[in-house]
Amino acid sequence: KGDYVVAFVSIAYYGDSARADGPFSVEFEDIKFDFSTVKEIVKVVKGKELTPPIKPENFEFRHAFSGDLMSDALMILREADEEFCENGLLITGNITMQSIRTAEMLDFAGILITRGKVPSQQVLDQAYESGIVVIGTNYLSFATCGLLHENGIRGFNEE
Repeated sequence: KGDYVVAFVSIAYYGDSARADGPFSVEFEDIKFDFSTVKEIVKVVKGKELTPPIKPENFEFRHAFSGDLMSDALMILREADEEFCENGLLITGNITMQSIRTAEMLDFAGILITRGKVPSQQVLDQAYESGIVVIGTNYLSFATCGLLHENGIRGFNEE
């Protein structure tokens, strides 16, 4: 038969917060909202806005898609409603120009870069010129998605 490898990350809940233990220790706060402005997303993911302010302060992100293969994003999201990407974040560890071009093609409002990666100034300049907010966080993509989902951001094909 086959060999199976199973990896576990334990998550312990403490009242209104949680802690994930493993190679990375992360504490999650209980922050809840229905839709998120750039400032709220930065707070939730303990991140930083990497581009100068682009969107109005009251612009709300409502959706997100996560993936590092931009071809997957293009293939999967070709069926998405316009509103999904126009109010959406592309969550990725990809810091190349390809992520900006993908966000442009799909009309994403923003990109959230995970794993503490920082794009080159050329990539950030292209994002800014295209009106795409770029936010960075040290969290892994999985934790980032969980935090945003817990706080009202919804994924593709999710009611």
